[in-house]
Amino acid sequence: MLRSLSFMAGATLARLLSGAVLMVFIARSLGPQEFGHFVLALSLAMVLALMVEFGHSTYVMRELGRNLEPPVLVLARVLQAKALLSLLFLGAVLVAWAGGWAPPGGAGGFLALCLMALVVTLADFLNVCFRGIQKFSLETRNVVASSVVHVAIVVPVALAWPHWTAVAAAFLVSRSIYLLFSLISFRSAFPGVGRALVGLGSWAGGIRHIRHSVMYAADAGLVTVRGYADVFLISTFLGAAPLGLYQVGMNLVRAVENLGPIIANVFLPKLSGLLDRPADFARHERQLLWLMTGCGLACFAALFLSPIWLLAAVFGERFAPAFALFPIFGLYLLARFIAMALGVLLTARGFQSGRTVAGVVSLGVLVLTAWPLMPAFGVTAVASASVVAALVLLVWFAVRLRSGPWGLRDSISLAALVGIVAAMAYLLITGK
Repeated sequence: MLRSLSFMAGATLARLLSGAVLMVFIARSLGPQEFGHFVLALSLAMVLALMVEFGHSTYVMRELGRNLEPPVLVLARVLQAKALLSLLFLGAVLVAWAGGWAPPGGAGGFLALCLMALVVTLADFLNVCFRGIQKFSLETRNVVASSVVHVAIVVPVALAWPHWTAVAAAFLVSRSIYLLFSLISFRSAFPGVGRALVGLGSWAGGIRHIRHSVMYAADAGLVTVRGYADVFLISTFLGAAPLGLYQVGMNLVRAVENLGPIIANVFLPKLSGLLDRPADFARHERQLLWLMTGCGLACFAALFLSPIWLLAAVFGERFAPAFALFPIFGLYLLARFIAMALGVLLTARGFQSGRTVAGVVSLGVLVLTAWPLMPAFGVTAVASASVVAALVLLVWFAVRLRSGPWGLRDSISLAALVGIVAAMAYLLITGK
């Protein structure tokens, strides 16, 4: 487990550093208004790409962990389904493009980001497969190499051509190289997948798999839509410039938040295979809870205590109104990491439908809390509503898992709930 986590840490660090560097350069180069347009187009593209992702990452990790059939057969069925879903995605993109969904002056940039979203979704899935067979080094190699290429391509473009459509085109080029790296490694790690795909024959198996994966797709879709709901709310009711201010911090949050699913994919196959061994399951559960809680506390401390002068030096004075949101973002990350740990336990135990229902409720709480408060409190209302929505997930998962004597899981959940509510009250009362 330690070796797996060390490789995953390397891949995660590469993602975080490249994402953080890129967002700083892009934001400083474009400014709040143009950066807001870029974020809106990117968010629309990633939401459309949900129909290709379709929850397959979680599904594959669980099925490979259970080891009930050959891995190449599992992957062949999923890839066949993805081929069908990719065609649907391209059709939806053309409809959105023709319908004028793109931000002002950027129809071409929107199309580039949609194609980039498809490329990234496919590449990420291929790298998830390596986790299922414990070949974490392959993902680390692909991510590190492609992250270097990503920064090397996008940063010069953002500095030389400070328009969001130029940045979108650079994203498409660099992420295509990421897919190429991933395909080469995938063919080496799973040489029998091609033959298995041919052996499937008709597309009926892919269609059946799509039907059987609906709950996984619903959960993954809700997580993603919930992550981008704030973008659409702010863009609709406040405009591009407030969105750019808000997202300069939230993009950093999203980059760090990606650590959670990566840790989850390390533990999920192991936990899914230990359901008949309660003592071993409990030991890995404790490791997962402590690791996720530690990540949440570290992120909370870093954002809650960030000095204004440091933020100004990194992001520039044009984004100064956003710096007051960083403590709230820290509370959000703490709640999310603990909720993600509980979500892994639910999935490992086969309670995927419970996660989906909770996701619907959490999304509703986010929208209904932020919507009426935005006219008076602006982006602060959206950031605060995100914390509330994350707490709803945390409590829902904790209650769903509650059984037997009081344990570590219950203590962490209760302490997080009380602490985050108290910290939010302090921030709102003092205005800090």
